[in-house]
Amino acid sequence: MQDFLSFVSEFTQKKGVFYAWLNSERFKISPLLSAKLSGLLDGKAYILITDDDRLWFEEYFLNLVNVKSARPLLPFFSIKGFKLDNYEKNEELLDDVFSLAYPNGYSYIYVGKTSFKLAKLAMNKKDSLMITFDEEYDNSICLKSDDEHKDIKLISIAQLINACLDAIVFSKVKI
Repeated sequence: MQDFLSFVSEFTQKKGVFYAWLNSERFKISPLLSAKLSGLLDGKAYILITDDDRLWFEEYFLNLVNVKSARPLLPFFSIKGFKLDNYEKNEELLDDVFSLAYPNGYSYIYVGKTSFKLAKLAMNKKDSLMITFDEEYDNSICLKSDDEHKDIKLISIAQLINACLDAIVFSKVKI
C-alpha cells in the first residue's frame, strides 16, 4: 500500500507535461485530496457545484467518475440534479435536506469563482473540496482565470481525483 503523496507524485510524473504543474503542487494537493476524499470510505456523498463558466466541467467530471469507470458507482451528484427552487436562498433548509438524504454525511466539491451565488454553500462547509479561480483559500486549489491552460488544468485535476478514487476504493493508498 502506497502513501498518498507518493501516489499523486507517481501519477503526475507518468502523465507528462500537462500534469507537471500538479506535480509541483503535490505537497499541497495530496493532503487536501486525501482529507477530502477519505470520507468516501465512510459512505459520504459528494455534491458537485460549478459556476456558469464551468458547466462543461460538471458533465465531464460526473461522466469520468461514474460512467466511464470499471469500479462501482460512487456517490457523486450535481446540485443541479436536485432541482431545488431557491436553494441558494435557504442554506439551512438545504443542509437539512442533504443531512436526511445522506445520513453518512455529504460534502461539496465546488469549481468556479467565489463570487458565484452557490459558492457560499461550499465555502460555509469546512470539509468542501474547492477549486477556485483568482482567490486562494485554505484547503483549496486555486487557478487563474486568465491562464490559457485553465481548462487543461481542470481536466488534469479531474483525472487525478478519478485516479485517487480508484486508489481509495481498491485500497492502493494509505489514508
